[in-house]
Amino acid sequence: MLKRRWGRVLFATSEIARGTQANPLGAAVLGGGIAMSHDLATQYRDSGVTFNCYAPGAGTRTFDLYKDQMDDALHAQGVPEDEFGKFYLPPANLIAPMLTWLCTAAAASVSGQVFAVRGSAVTRWTDVADGPTIVKDGDPRALWTLDELDTQVPAHLLSNDA
Repeated sequence: MLKRRWGRVLFATSEIARGTQANPLGAAVLGGGIAMSHDLATQYRDSGVTFNCYAPGAGTRTFDLYKDQMDDALHAQGVPEDEFGKFYLPPANLIAPMLTWLCTAAAASVSGQVFAVRGSAVTRWTDVADGPTIVKDGDPRALWTLDELDTQVPAHLLSNDA
């Protein structure tokens, strides 16, 4: 692909990569795929080859394995059976258009991105970026004390204003 100066690489990932599913091994593996695609996209920028990820939200065979448990949980919550379908994942074939689009010439400038695709809903996950910074006395070589960090971190790095 690099030699031909054209190609598309798609990595599958999952919501698990965001550390929300109580699955640290899955988070490490699937998050690693995202990091690898970001690195490759940076390394091969302007090469004609793109590297992106997709996180499918679809009713697959895996979803089917847990459907009965989901139905039981919905029933326990008092959801009427004729409304269960609202809670099911959309069919897997609905993710194909976005994946196909990522492989077209129209997506030539799209690289290093992650797209969650759930039915017709397509969401771009935002990149990890630097947030607020604190520097002791304006000197990056100055040593913080724990007492200073006790006040500075919550006030300047973790506050809603940060």
